[in-house]
Amino acid sequence: MSSAVCWIIRIAWAIFALINGLLFIAGHVLPTLVALLLLLPALLAWAVLLAAYNRALGQWRAVLVAWIVFGLLRAVSTAISSATVAGLAANAASLVVVLCLCALLAGYATLIALVARRDVSVAYITIFYAVGGITMFWMVHSAGGVANFFDSLLNAAGGNNHIVGGSLLLSLSCMSTLGFIALVPHMIIMAVREIRGN
Repeated sequence: MSSAVCWIIRIAWAIFALINGLLFIAGHVLPTLVALLLLLPALLAWAVLLAAYNRALGQWRAVLVAWIVFGLLRAVSTAISSATVAGLAANAASLVVVLCLCALLAGYATLIALVARRDVSVAYITIFYAVGGITMFWMVHSAGGVANFFDSLLNAAGGNNHIVGGSLLLSLSCMSTLGFIALVPHMIIMAVREIRGN
């Protein structure tokens, strides 16, 4: 990386850490509008970091780690939201929600970076059809039926039952969409390479 890029990364990390630290320490005294406005530069800094680390993100292990972290943070966030907290504990709960959102964005970024850097469109589509149906059947079965499944999705209190399955479906739906979008460009690239090789 060039020195300019390194400085941009350092500034982005500093902005992201400082704002989240401020929200954790003084989030309970800040007006909601101010807190939301502070989140904008934090999320922008996170987006810059995701773009800067696109090479590291464009790997299968990065996809796995990002979505596991998202699932864990989502589980923690759901558990905390069901409890009554105040003061710093409430700030910590809000911080977990923000980190959960950042992990979700990182998960999507890994899938985009991987399909942009490698020809994995067919793998994305195959994984979606191989795992998506099983995951949906398991979630419906665990909910006790189709009606209960949709009712639990609409009911925030019932979200605990679908932390793992819901996170998996989010990643699989993104995989399938990116797979179908990238399939034709990847075919064209393969054809161009074959023509050049001949």
